[in-house]
Amino acid sequence: MDFKGDGKRVREFWDAEVRCLLASYEHFETLLPAAGRGGASHPGEDGRYVEALLRAYLQKYLPGDLEVLTGFILRPAVITAKDGDERSGKEDCHSSQLDILVIDTAHYPVFHRFENNVIAPPEGVVGVLSVKKYLRPNDTTRECAALQRVADLCRCKNQRGAPTRGPFLGIVSMESEFTKQHNNKKIPKTSEETVKDVLNEVLAAYSGATYFDQIVGYVGSLREWSVSKRRPPGKNAPQQAALAHLTYADGSPADWGLQYTLSGILSVYYEGERGQARRRLGFTGFAKPPSEHAQVSIPFEGMYLPKDRWEALG
Repeated sequence: MDFKGDGKRVREFWDAEVRCLLASYEHFETLLPAAGRGGASHPGEDGRYVEALLRAYLQKYLPGDLEVLTGFILRPAVITAKDGDERSGKEDCHSSQLDILVIDTAHYPVFHRFENNVIAPPEGVVGVLSVKKYLRPNDTTRECAALQRVADLCRCKNQRGAPTRGPFLGIVSMESEFTKQHNNKKIPKTSEETVKDVLNEVLAAYSGATYFDQIVGYVGSLREWSVSKRRPPGKNAPQQAALAHLTYADGSPADWGLQYTLSGILSVYYEGERGQARRRLGFTGFAKPPSEHAQVSIPFEGMYLPKDRWEALG
């Protein structure tokens, strides 16, 4: 990631926007507080509000071709393109319910729509996010496994018959709740301790053979810390996906989580293999952090699934 040059206006803009997002998140708890605990008095509605808030902010900034929705992905075993018989002899299959689906509805239809809820084919899916108000122990491993299944479901070809890049995958939370024992009491872990636990959970989720675009691109708490996936620096570099992490100190920019998510979705959207004939624009801008660490890495076998794998998936 290049931090050279100016870009101060964009960085200040994103920092202010994320602070507004976090303030909007707090309004729900302020107006409908829970008695004797954190959060709002209606946890179910509280969680849905967080999802709706994040969908609204993403929709605000993404290109008009993309819609930020919720629902399911249905991969039908039907012919694709003129001679696309790679799903011949397979079975229809679908995902579990997904919190956020970013879909290129300008170029791809959906099967069913009711308000923001859709059942969509995999070809148009650009991003999939799992949303948590509170990220807790074991959530990351469980959600990474679910997102990996989504990545398999979204394996598609482009117009030249080559595998396309899979959707951006992320786990976004407002806060994290990791605790430890101290003097026979449970106390919150620090952000640094929480990140170490999350990194271990990500590593556990990808202990077997995998591919780069199956690995989660972002895991984080918008208020506290971020873990992001980085591509190898060059063609001849070892095939290792670095997981860089950053914790937010008091007064530090709070925009990293939203910017990572937007950048990841836009990266897929502008990917040449998806048939977009547009050059990616300069839209996000990261300030150089006081300290960011690439602590762990995940080996992978290739950027996209090879032909025999996506043919086997149907």
